[in-house]
Amino acid sequence: MPLVLMLEDNPTDLRQAADIAGRAGFTEFEVCRFVGDARHYLEKAKSGTVPLPDAMILDLDLGVESGFEIVRMWHGTPQLKPIPVILWTVFGNHEREMSELFGIYRFVSKEDGPQPLFEALTGLIGGIGTPKVG
Repeated sequence: MPLVLMLEDNPTDLRQAADIAGRAGFTEFEVCRFVGDARHYLEKAKSGTVPLPDAMILDLDLGVESGFEIVRMWHGTPQLKPIPVILWTVFGNHEREMSELFGIYRFVSKEDGPQPLFEALTGLIGGIGTPKVG
C-alpha cells in the first residue's frame, strides 16, 4: 500500500493534500505538523520500526520552522534518499532553484492549484512498490 509522509502545518492545506494524494492512489498517510515530528518518524523508519514512506509531500514554510530541515536530513541519509520528495509550498523561484540543487523530485507551488500536485503524485504511483535502496 503506497504510503506518503506529509509535513504540513496548515490544516486546510493538509486536508487538500490528503485528498489529492488519495485520488492519486496513495492509500496510507503519515501526517506531521512539525519538523521534529517528521524527523522522529524518519528516524524510526530508518531503524525499521515504522515503514519508510513511498513519497513525501513537504511544505517549506512551517511558521517558525523550515521544511528544508527535512530536505537536508533526506538528502544526507542514504536510506531516505531514494524516496521522492515533492515540495508543495508558497515559496518562489529561489526555493525552486534550491530544490533543484538538492535533487527534489518536484517543486509545486500551492498558488498553482491542486492539479500540479495531483500530476506529481500520479507520476510517482506507477513506480511505487519497487524495492527501496538502503
